Amino acid sequence: MHRPMRRFLVVASLAVACLVLVIVANPGERSRHGLEPRPPASQVANHARSTTLATAAAPIAANAAITLPLGYEQPMALATDPSEPGVWFLSASMTDVSVFFWNAVSANLTHYSLGAPSTHGLEFGTEASLAVGPSGTVWVGANSTLARLDVATGSITYLAVPTPPDNSNAEAPRPPPLQGSHLIQALAASDSGDVAIAMSASSAVLVYSDSAQTFSTISLNDDAEPLDVAYAPDGVLGVATANWAQGGQTNLLQFVQADGTISTATADSLTVSPFSSGTEQGFASTGGGATVDLTIPAAESGNSPTTPTVSPTTLPGGPIVFTDPISELPDGKMLAATNTGFAVIDGPTGSSAQYQLPSISCLNASSAEPDPSASSAETGAPAPEPDTCQEHPIRSVTDLDGNVWFTSSVSSNSISEVQASEFN
Repeated sequence: MHRPMRRFLVVASLAVACLVLVIVANPGERSRHGLEPRPPASQVANHARSTTLATAAAPIAANAAITLPLGYEQPMALATDPSEPGVWFLSASMTDVSVFFWNAVSANLTHYSLGAPSTHGLEFGTEASLAVGPSGTVWVGANSTLARLDVATGSITYLAVPTPPDNSNAEAPRPPPLQGSHLIQALAASDSGDVAIAMSASSAVLVYSDSAQTFSTISLNDDAEPLDVAYAPDGVLGVATANWAQGGQTNLLQFVQADGTISTATADSLTVSPFSSGTEQGFASTGGGATVDLTIPAAESGNSPTTPTVSPTTLPGGPIVFTDPISELPDGKMLAATNTGFAVIDGPTGSSAQYQLPSISCLNASSAEPDPSASSAETGAPAPEPDTCQEHPIRSVTDLDGNVWFTSSVSSNSISEVQASEFN
């Protein structure tokens, strides 16, 4: 699925962060921030359970499985394939934007060029998105261009995304030259072939119907700017938003049913991902903060659902949870990227485990290179000592076999893999 890379990493000033797992009952609802005002009683009932991330981390091994072709930069977005183990990724060189697929079974890298960055408006900086549909269709979003790749034929279609409704509250703090511009922040592909598009400084989600080849608009409230989008298997669309009624805080999730009904929940809302537990389906969301909340739907009371109960728990020295989208493992557990590796969370029980990537020897950036012809006595300073650099994931996804693919903080020209067996 998407996940957008919109993405900026937000790290709390404390070495803690926030992860929320929200399962949505029909009609879909979600919760994200236990510290924010609770949603009104007109919402779907949820029962919240707080947990702390385990503090002891088990070591895991990773290997640089994929080396990028010469000249291509660290991928801006990763996505997994619904039918093949491996990873899709989006990368650019000075002269080309390309989509690649690494087939983990055949160990083969396939390259699809989208052309020069400026030709179709695909120049991207910190924002570019990638989504993979169920029928061999790959979607790329950058600026206001949506590119459709038909994997079977290799054909590429470029679509100009219509201008979404402007969000005056989101526009207010932007510099005048940026006001009125709307860039793609995230994509999500549904099983039915629809593609949801979140755009900056807007108050709506655009949806492209691949079968009808038309765009439609899902209007959010005027205070909500869509940051991330995700489809649950049952077709409910989850939208992570910035809440401009509270100065742009990321504490508001919205859920769109198939009939267009929209419901909301107060919760962390920088990213949103589908999540399932048994027969229940919903979403996991992440954001900056110092709490971990697990929210499970409670039974509705007739047509009058009760207000969710959220009991935030402060992390006691836990890891920083990055705002990379949460991945779902084959056993139904959730995988979150942290500043030292990964955290695996069991939604139904609220238990968690931490896994740490290896530390790597490196020179302190502030240390000058020693003069090989001069001794320490001659320079008056000791030779620089190697420091330990902690590897951590930048972007990560989980494939069909439960293997985790991620771009690394210590390498800009490769994609690393952690085998599923490492998390057992």
